[in-house]
Amino acid sequence: MLSWGGSCSPDATAYAVYQGTLAALRSGVWDLVPRSCGAGPEPEAVVPVGPDDLFFVVAPLAGGFEGGLGTDGWGAPRPAAAAACAPPDPLGATCP
Repeated sequence: MLSWGGSCSPDATAYAVYQGTLAALRSGVWDLVPRSCGAGPEPEAVVPVGPDDLFFVVAPLAGGFEGGLGTDGWGAPRPAAAAACAPPDPLGATCP
């Protein structure tokens, strides 16, 4: 079971959950893949996990659009996964 704080947007109606590997992240590669594209309005989801080398990113969904995935350690926007759950927010909105 994953759980997280709610979205900074009151418009969030569901969440998308992505999974990546820590080994890729440490090498500077962003290898996210969708694990759940409609986790529902509650800030939790049951996601089967495998090896210990995983991390998860949660993105809010509102009005058919997916919120930004935040920024990396240098302030650049994190890119969407190759197979994103929803089109990215055209305004590029991110949580502070």
